[in-house]
Amino acid sequence: MPLNPQITDEILQKYQDRLNSRAVLDAQNQTYVDGVNFTILHKPAVIDPDNRVPIPLAATAVTDIIGYAGGPEAIDTEYVLAEAREIDGEEITTDDITEILAEIDEHNLEGIENSELMTQSLSVGLAYELWWVSNKLDLESGIMTPEYKILPNAECWPVYDSGIKPELEAFIRFWADDDDNQYADVYYPKRSERWTNKKDDAGYKRDSAGDTTYPYNRVPVIVYRTSMKDLPVFNAQKRIIDSFDTLVSKTQNEVDRYNALITLFPGSVDAGFIKELAELAKPYIQGLEEYDPASWPRYLEKNLSGIQGFYDSQANRLERLFHKTINIPDMSDEQFAGSQSGVAIAYKLIGFEFLISVIEVYFRQGLKARKDMFFDVIETGTNAVKREDYDQIIKWRRNIPVDDEGKVRIAAMLMGLGVSQEMIMKFLPVTMIGDVKAELERQEAEKEAEPDITLIPGKDEDE
Repeated sequence: MPLNPQITDEILQKYQDRLNSRAVLDAQNQTYVDGVNFTILHKPAVIDPDNRVPIPLAATAVTDIIGYAGGPEAIDTEYVLAEAREIDGEEITTDDITEILAEIDEHNLEGIENSELMTQSLSVGLAYELWWVSNKLDLESGIMTPEYKILPNAECWPVYDSGIKPELEAFIRFWADDDDNQYADVYYPKRSERWTNKKDDAGYKRDSAGDTTYPYNRVPVIVYRTSMKDLPVFNAQKRIIDSFDTLVSKTQNEVDRYNALITLFPGSVDAGFIKELAELAKPYIQGLEEYDPASWPRYLEKNLSGIQGFYDSQANRLERLFHKTINIPDMSDEQFAGSQSGVAIAYKLIGFEFLISVIEVYFRQGLKARKDMFFDVIETGTNAVKREDYDQIIKWRRNIPVDDEGKVRIAAMLMGLGVSQEMIMKFLPVTMIGDVKAELERQEAEKEAEPDITLIPGKDEDE
């Protein structure tokens, strides 16, 4: 384990300045997901009309990924005994500790937490989960309750060592109270220390009253990633998004200008009107005052059909480029689904699956780190438990439409091929048979409850 870094007031201020710089970029990336594209909205207005219409393509991308593979029910983590034990001839893979782990995950709303972590990582590149302990659950053997919760990225600064494989040696959470006093909680393995910067202070000072201890043998923070470079999932497409938003905004501007021209000439044109119009149009059109009033039309007409068609064509092209380059299909496109077979749609999802598989590989590393956090606490509470005696199983589900009728037909054919009833039930949609094991037990109980009919020798069944 590397030595704890020497934290001082100067170092804290340096890290906070770096965090503030990074927070600006994170906030800009978040605007894409929030549908308020910073790139087109921050510029000062120059020409009226000046519509700014951000289209939430980035928000759609993140939402589609979460809906497909990162929702609250998409990731299921369970703990089982590494070596199954037999009791009365029945194989047992769970015990009191596995039940405790499931209870802790339920207490921490694991499904919602996973979804929030992935959403934040996809949106800005990284997500941070802080761990601490409490006594909220009445766990056996004096085991404390591991608690975990996602933190806002604007509060987080990880400190790594200088190794080829950098390890987290400290973590700093910068936060402020309602009175604008600033705090820096520095987390190390086993302990944390607090630094306080009151409004009237010149810098951070140690505040030992805020120090804490905990049973974690590592820095109690898990860093969640979804890519190699810790960038938003739409980072390479930001220029496409900017161009798309600019184009849509210009289209709306053309409509507004058209409407302005319709109302600009309500009657005949005289010299005074031309003078006033020339003054208003001076930044854009020169020489209007030279035109003879008699030559002006009563109304002017502007045909938008050609412009509108051109803009629509460009917008459609940019939108297709976005979906093609990010590997997320346009779910609302009739050509994506329509009346096609499940196999045809599966082929169209190959690129999406490539993207999801990369996200899954990186995000899984954070989920796997939870096991060590759990057992740091559990092993402190009881010496009879060893983490190597338990396996962590992470199951990933895809939220895709299921052809229930087709699956039932296939299941019926499998029965004729001698496939076991258990395997067939597992093949059927979860909406039809939720708990396969419980269903098999019910069927077995019904068979045992059936009356035993024995025929009398020499008598026909009808008699």
